[in-house]
Amino acid sequence: MKHCLYVLWFAFIVMAVAAPVWGQGQGGGNYAGADACLGCHEKQALLMKKSPHWKKAVPGNPINREGCETCHGPGAAHAEAGGGKGVGGLTTFGKGESAERKSAVCLGCHENSTQLALWDSGVHKKQDVACSDCHTLHGPPKTPAGYGTTLEGLGYTPSWQYQVCSKCHLDKKAQFNRRSHHPLIEGRITCSDCHNPHGSPGPSQIKADSVNQLCYKCHAEKRGPYMWEHPPVDENCAACHTVHGSVYQWLLVEKVPNLCQGCHVTPHGFYNRQSLFTGKSPAAQAYGRACLNCHISIHGSNAPSNPATGFNSGAYFFR
Repeated sequence: MKHCLYVLWFAFIVMAVAAPVWGQGQGGGNYAGADACLGCHEKQALLMKKSPHWKKAVPGNPINREGCETCHGPGAAHAEAGGGKGVGGLTTFGKGESAERKSAVCLGCHENSTQLALWDSGVHKKQDVACSDCHTLHGPPKTPAGYGTTLEGLGYTPSWQYQVCSKCHLDKKAQFNRRSHHPLIEGRITCSDCHNPHGSPGPSQIKADSVNQLCYKCHAEKRGPYMWEHPPVDENCAACHTVHGSVYQWLLVEKVPNLCQGCHVTPHGFYNRQSLFTGKSPAAQAYGRACLNCHISIHGSNAPSNPATGFNSGAYFFR
């Protein structure tokens, strides 16, 4: 008797998991069935064979429910009419449909994902970006290839992340093509290493509470604490560095010494066009790395005072 109860309970669980979202069963009622869909849409049929959505081992997957019609809606009327755009009232994820309608289909299964916890308050939703603008329903993720190890597609999109993101963020795409940039186009990092496109409590959807905390994840040696702190460094790394790409070395917003002169009037005077390295009367302090020729530990220093001279080198970020 106890064994029979276990069998019935297991059967109930299986039926609950496999129950179709529309409540009609494959190929019944208003449904044409996956075979009818894939018989006409041959390209999608080839892609779906490799799609994560088409794995029977995953409970609740479309293949275990209404197949193609799990996402596109009942297609009997569409099939009986011989197909065609706009026939049968299907959700086609086309440009003419609202972002809310398209995303609602995806969220029907994925809304409980931890990645989507802040989707409703995220910038992308507020800008009417739909899930299908970045992800595809058909086909597998792109296989890692080339230099580096992070060339996977964004979700189900067969493309590198920066190619997907740069469709909208053209200014960032241009910055990443500058001579000094984070190694994103080389495949060493991805956009989602720093940003959560589905929403974040941090600025610019970054995966941290502040810009500095995000930067420290890779640049831990800049964190400190230091005996002598450089105030702009402690406040915001972006005060001196631009994140995506720069024409100046080290991702600086401006070259040294011009950058330093934004806050400091040096004892050597104000460096201008004539006193810089290419000017008619170049100052020795403007050669090479300019201010950084001497102020090497610019992010912070633990150097004590020089007992011979009493000069406190750490306070001036000398070595």
